[in-house]
Amino acid sequence: EVRADLQETSGVVLRFDPTAGPGLTSLSTSTSAARAAIDATPATYVEAFACPADLVHVTGTLAPRYTQVVSGEGFAIFRERR
Repeated sequence: EVRADLQETSGVVLRFDPTAGPGLTSLSTSTSAARAAIDATPATYVEAFACPADLVHVTGTLAPRYTQVVSGEGFAIFRERR
């Protein structure tokens, strides 16, 4: 089971104990702050949603720790290097 710490809205309802740690963390940050935000987590995988120019920047920013495993229009998924 993977849980996300998304904000509850009229379309999103929590179905787990919000005081327990989620299995999926959602971050919203600028491309320039992406590495610092990710470095503060134990994330094995990172998924980024952005315009093509920002995805190129994020790919370069995360390159020391992560490698891109898949991408598509407006998104990329990275896996931690082992």
